[in-house]
This record gives sequence, structure tokens and C-alpha cells, in this order.
Amino acid sequence: MKHLATALLVTILATAAHADELEHFPKWKHVVEHEQAMPKPFAGELKPALDAIQKHYRAIPYVEDFKNYGVVDHWATRAEMRAKGSGDCEDFAIAEYFDLAEAGIPEHDLWIMVVIVKATQELHAVLKVGPWVLDRRAPEVLDARRFADLYTPVFRINRTGWAGADGSGGRFNLTR
Repeated sequence: MKHLATALLVTILATAAHADELEHFPKWKHVVEHEQAMPKPFAGELKPALDAIQKHYRAIPYVEDFKNYGVVDHWATRAEMRAKGSGDCEDFAIAEYFDLAEAGIPEHDLWIMVVIVKATQELHAVLKVGPWVLDRRAPEVLDARRFADLYTPVFRINRTGWAGADGSGGRFNLTR
């Protein structure tokens, strides 16, 4: 698994180098083209909303992409995840992202983050929301300190752009 994660990481970084177009992120492009988040003004407190989203998605079974889709890595839309009744780490992060965007959380505060798990050196995906992190593996929403204890960021992405841990990044030119 470690070798697969390393190969995937190298592919991601090679593809993303100097990328400022969504075409350089085909899995994310597929999701963005199929999701229809209709934001409304957010009313309420952020942390309780995140706790509710975390609780909802932790109740859904975690299943690897190969078992669900027959491929090593597939970034599922919410509809695909609902149809399967399960998902893996990036599927949960994507679903949480669009649920929170629809709830009115500004997208500049929402970032799907690809990280390395410090304990195992595995690649993993989480959702960063302002100072908080939603993680399918965690029993509760993580604060920045706990997140830093567990993970090393690789890159983050949302509908407006991406940023690498090395300071690289770009903005997407979306016509939607």
C-alpha cells in the first residue's frame, strides 16, 4: 500500500506542477462538473454544523474504490456515493464539501486536503473548513493542533483553485 501511495503522490504532483486549469485535475473536474451546489446564506454556528456533518458521514460504511468502482482511485460525486451506499476518504470529503457549500459556508473556507498520515505514511483525504478538519477516521471534528499531530499536508483543492504544501498553486478558470 505504501508503494501505491507513493506512486499516486508522484503522479498527482507531476500532473499538478504549474497547473492553473481544471483539466490538470481530471478526477476533481469530474466531480465539479456533476455537482450542483446551490449555496444559501449560512445561518448558525459553524462548529455544531460540522459536528452534525461529521456524525452523518461517519455512519456510512468506508469501502475502498477498487471494491466500489473497480479502479484504484475514483473521486465520487455525492450521487455516486449515495448509489453505492459507501465511499472512501476523498468521497466523504467531497460529499461534506458540497453539503457545506450548499449550507452557505463560503467556498474559500472549504478545502479538500490530500495528506500523508504520519503514523503509516499513507495518503488520505480530509476536508478543511476554516480552522477545523473533518476526517472520516476521526471520531470528532479536529482542530488545527490535532490535525498537525496526525497529518502532513500534500495539497489542497476546491472549486476555485489548488495549493501545494510547497507553495505552488493556481486558480481555476471556471465558467459556471
